[in-house]
Amino acid sequence: MTKVTVGIPVYNADKTIEKTILSLVKIPDIRIHISDNNSNDLTSEICNRYAARYSNIKYTKHKKNLGGKFNFEYALKKAKTDYFMWLGGDDYLSNINLSEASKLFNDKNTVAISFNSYFYYPRVFVRDKGNRSLTGNKFKRLLLLFLFPGANSRFYSLFRRKELLKLLSNENYWGSDMAFSARVAMKGNWAFWEKGRLIRHPGPSSNPIICRRNGGVKGIFIFFPIPIFFKDVFKASGFLLGLLISPVLLIYYFRLLVSPIKAALVSMLKKLN
Repeated sequence: MTKVTVGIPVYNADKTIEKTILSLVKIPDIRIHISDNNSNDLTSEICNRYAARYSNIKYTKHKKNLGGKFNFEYALKKAKTDYFMWLGGDDYLSNINLSEASKLFNDKNTVAISFNSYFYYPRVFVRDKGNRSLTGNKFKRLLLLFLFPGANSRFYSLFRRKELLKLLSNENYWGSDMAFSARVAMKGNWAFWEKGRLIRHPGPSSNPIICRRNGGVKGIFIFFPIPIFFKDVFKASGFLLGLLISPVLLIYYFRLLVSPIKAALVSMLKKLN
């Protein structure tokens, strides 16, 4: 019985999507749904070829680019399985059995399962050290989330599909993924599956100075997460808990503000050298 759907939102990923697909096709009991935001490279050709070869792969190409948020949510809303996870079109899994990992949901207090996450650079893998389990009461889980955010690899976790649908938000801003993670953490424990690896690509999609609001690069500039981040987190946690966690929230928010400036300066220095 198919238990897990892996949703892959893509846009112009012809250099990486094949490796992503190949890392999944041998995993038992899963469906793969690729949601393409109207790529204009060879992504369609590659995805159609694998969809024709494997019956558990579904490929959808949208008639126009409808934005990154739409692309992620479309893959989720079309899934029918008990469990769901997103995977980037430039990321891949290594030795992770998703059906086996889903057994951690036998603990009713567990609402999500994150994976051993690494970024790959030439000749080296760098672990996302912030990706760890979040357990305990609500305050402790929220505290750990913002003390050890890492690169928020937790976003690419395994979820109960029906519960995940309830956690979606209409908000769309840089930093909204962490507000989403706060909503998840408020619901219960975030377990950690140590076997295998989630390998993430440290490309433009993870660079905050590149705006990808519409699924593609629309301009390179510095832009800041808006204060609605606080409203989103307070809504998830409740006012009192939000007030208690606010010093850590402020520190995390400051890091969000500084990181694009730091990235821009590093980029400028590299060009000067």
